[in-house]
Amino acid sequence: MTNKDIAEEMVWLAFQASSPMGLGFMHTKIAAAATKEEVVKAAKWNDVYCIDYLFGRMVKLNIKLGHKDVIFPQAKPRSDYQSWCNKYPTYEDLQLEAMESLEG
Repeated sequence: MTNKDIAEEMVWLAFQASSPMGLGFMHTKIAAAATKEEVVKAAKWNDVYCIDYLFGRMVKLNIKLGHKDVIFPQAKPRSDYQSWCNKYPTYEDLQLEAMESLEG
């Protein structure tokens, strides 16, 4: 498994664990039908991977691909910006779940 695989799985898991916020509720049906491939493709994939609203869900996942790992902020995620942290309290928790998911 590559660091890109892990980053993509982190995006997918964060998306699944996130909830609509604000006007995001208007996209709830679209979000429910989104596939992993669509979510990963819709994410902003540049040097720094940063997602805000993704199919109406407040994901805001800031990660970067290092040479051999996934790099993420040391700050603790906030539920008003990273709603996925209600399920995965830290980036480390999210990364571990992504790695387990890919192995399993």
